[in-house]
Amino acid sequence: MADRILIVKLSSLGDLFHALPAVHVLKVAWGASIDWLTQPEYAELAGHFEDVDEVICFPRRHFLGHMGDFRRRLRRKHYDYVIDMQGLFKSGLAARMADADRCIGPSFNREASRVFYHAVAGKPDRSRHAVDQHFDLVKYFGLEGEKHFPVAWPKIDLPDAPLRIGIAPCSRWPAKNWPIDRFAELANRIGASTPATFYLLGGPGDAPAGRHLAESIQVPVDDRCGKTSLPELGGLIRELDLVVSNDSGPMHIASTTNTPVLALFGPTDPALTGPYGDHHHVIRPAGLSRGHGAYKSDETSLIERISVDEVYASAVQHLSPGA
Repeated sequence: MADRILIVKLSSLGDLFHALPAVHVLKVAWGASIDWLTQPEYAELAGHFEDVDEVICFPRRHFLGHMGDFRRRLRRKHYDYVIDMQGLFKSGLAARMADADRCIGPSFNREASRVFYHAVAGKPDRSRHAVDQHFDLVKYFGLEGEKHFPVAWPKIDLPDAPLRIGIAPCSRWPAKNWPIDRFAELANRIGASTPATFYLLGGPGDAPAGRHLAESIQVPVDDRCGKTSLPELGGLIRELDLVVSNDSGPMHIASTTNTPVLALFGPTDPALTGPYGDHHHVIRPAGLSRGHGAYKSDETSLIERISVDEVYASAVQHLSPGA
């Protein structure tokens, strides 16, 4: 049992969602007060996690200069457990700086972060999906529960349309990005046979790609790249009938809203970081090994092996009545 817990999950967008089901089980089982430590760019989003009582920002920039103030804020409360769900040196250090009876780390810890923990939840097994790896925490405490993603997404009102389809054309790494012109061809082919409005999804850094894509789509399109906060993006995705996405943050958001996802994967492994749930479909070139490839690069040859024909056929199947 525990009355007060601090979760340390600093980044990135998809990783925050991967941790949610395990945190939810702790909340349901113990009714504990849960705080969440994250980077400033995710603070507003974490404030919409239904199981979280307070969000604390990690001073990512100029950490050394702010260390004293940060430590004092962490120690305003006494925690029964501080649980690092990141497993890096910086997250382990931050976790140990809190005033807590026990500091628990994840099985996938690295960068010598193990030195900060009293215990580790589970044994390393990186062959599993990230959600399941985080769920080792539930087993560590002898608990059971279903995997849910409780987020209080804001209500977003969209114009009526027979179908609303989201396109998330960008990810952080070029190697994971299907070519923009193929997204445009896909939208035009779908729109020629099925009345639909396409919503372009992404952050501020994706705005140039969004503008280029919007100019190339000849059917109804609404470019929202860089025009929504993360909570608003989730509220928007919840209203869509399908999201076509690279391996990216919007893909993971769609998993939490139960919006069907057609996910395009190249070098990364969908078995580890794909959309979680059984109502999504992943397209990945045949013959690739399970392990992650070199995705932190500009090498796009793998993702370019996915054809428009293949994605179009899958999208039509998803959008068919009774699918």
